[in-house]
Order: sequence, then structure tokens, then C-alpha cells
Amino acid sequence: MDSEALTDFDREMLDLERSEPTSAQRREFCTGHGIAIERYPAMLDGLADTSGAMTFAPQVVARVRAARTEAFRYQRYRRARSGGGSSVDSADLRWVGLF
Repeated sequence: MDSEALTDFDREMLDLERSEPTSAQRREFCTGHGIAIERYPAMLDGLADTSGAMTFAPQVVARVRAARTEAFRYQRYRRARSGGGSSVDSADLRWVGLF
């Protein structure tokens, strides 16, 4: 995917993330676009894996990918300590400060 392949919605989401928005701003964005706030992190995470997003907003992509890496590190740590759990959830992403 290249930057021309990004939708208007994708560009709006990346523009919002450039400003490092508050939870309230993300919630308002979701409400305005008719999507559940719970879907936002997964949508942003998926968008961060596209070349179009990297071209359009490289700093946002870098921040999302760094947060994802930190969340996986935290999940591995938590799993090693508790002996269970196998996936990164939104609580892990909040722990690293992305949401």
C-alpha cells in the first residue's frame, strides 16, 4: 500500500495521532466516525503496518510500533511470572502509554 492508497479515514486517524491525542480526543474521533473506541487500537495497529502510513506519518508509525514492541515485552514478562497468558491486550497497550 502506498500513500495514495490510504483512505481519508486513514489519513484522519494518522493526523489525529500526530498530535498525541488524549483518550477523550480518540473517543470523540471514534464517535464521529461511528466506530467503537475498543476497535481503535487494533485499527491503528494495523494501519501502522502499511507502507502508506509509513510514508504519510513515519513518526506515528514509529511510536505505534515501539509501543507494540514494549507491550509484547511486558506480556512476555507477565507470562513468565504467572505461567499463563499468551496475547497482548489493550490493557498491555495502556500500560506502555499508547492508550
